[in-house]
Amino acid sequence: MISQPTNQKPVIKTEIPGPKSRALRSREDKFLAPGLQGFALMAGIVADHAEGNLVTDVDGNSFLDIIGGIGVNGLGHSHPKFVSAIKEQVEKMSVGSFTSEARVEFFERLGKN
Repeated sequence: MISQPTNQKPVIKTEIPGPKSRALRSREDKFLAPGLQGFALMAGIVADHAEGNLVTDVDGNSFLDIIGGIGVNGLGHSHPKFVSAIKEQVEKMSVGSFTSEARVEFFERLGKN
């Protein structure tokens, strides 16, 4: 079983969204079509990095990630085993459309559970 860090707590250092987040969002808004990524855009923050169940913005504020995104709810952000597996696969090939040994093994493991 993959374990998660247990001592992570959200930390708020600035108003939300912070000044760096507001500036970057303003720059990005010129290029985004309306309606894209609703939850993330409504938050108003600009993510810098994430680990476990926390997302930290460019202003240094960290938040509990309750939105989750694809794969995050099961493993958390940046789990070392997940990062290692992705790195190993991408070093071989980064397309998932073709049948590959890794994909077949994944489906077989998924089918057993």
